[in-house]
Amino acid sequence: MKRFHAIALPATVVFALLATSVLAPHAMGVQSDGVQQTESPAMMKSEDAHALLAQIVGIWNMQGQSIGPDGQVEFTLQGRCVWQWAMGGVFLFGDTLLSNGGAVMQEIDCLAFNAAAGTFQRTLMTDRDTATIWQQGTWDDTSKVFTMQSIGAIQTAAGTKRQFTTVVNLEQKDRMAWTTSYFEAGQLVGTIRMVCSRTVQGEGSAAMIPGLPTNAPTTANGNLDANALQGQLNQMVASKQQLQGQIDDWKKRVKASQDSMNQLTSP
Repeated sequence: MKRFHAIALPATVVFALLATSVLAPHAMGVQSDGVQQTESPAMMKSEDAHALLAQIVGIWNMQGQSIGPDGQVEFTLQGRCVWQWAMGGVFLFGDTLLSNGGAVMQEIDCLAFNAAAGTFQRTLMTDRDTATIWQQGTWDDTSKVFTMQSIGAIQTAAGTKRQFTTVVNLEQKDRMAWTTSYFEAGQLVGTIRMVCSRTVQGEGSAAMIPGLPTNAPTTANGNLDANALQGQLNQMVASKQQLQGQIDDWKKRVKASQDSMNQLTSP
């Protein structure tokens, strides 16, 4: 997996946040390759899992650090993430933009609960790599911590295989603490630590897409108007595409500005 040149992100969510007392020994095991692995969980009810994930819903400001294998801070990071339910509350989707002031990374995150297995699962995509990260893990109610481990390993551009452990601490109200550690050949090669603080009321209103319909359309006799409904769905998709286009254009402008600065400051 490529590293985010100016940010050095492995693939966070959005995700990858500071956890102070998270790697609880009773919640973790160790694989032969040195990557920490969750133990088999006790079965959890779907409604309890849904209520747990609901704590993440909202708009969050993010601050954190990228740390090298020697424990030294490499970069300071900041950004914002938006978590909201999708598909009738079955999945929790997160959209994240992170920056160190000179480069930007976008992430799309998905959390869910697999009731059959009694585990939480996570899928993560970033604009820095074509590989998709898939994790599954458990919740420790005593420490208020999620522990999620990548399933299998991801091939990197250098030919090595990388695995991820993500720990999410929900102990404090309106605050999330995440840590993502990544390993190659059983050795720790980097860590992302960040803290998410819930935005104050009204601060995140700009993150909502304006102009979307609020009611399902009906005909004069009160029945659902199928054609008008399709038109509204088309409008929603177009609005989302327009917003993504604006994000992509902004990222290009940031990169162009950084490239220009590099040319000016290079010897």
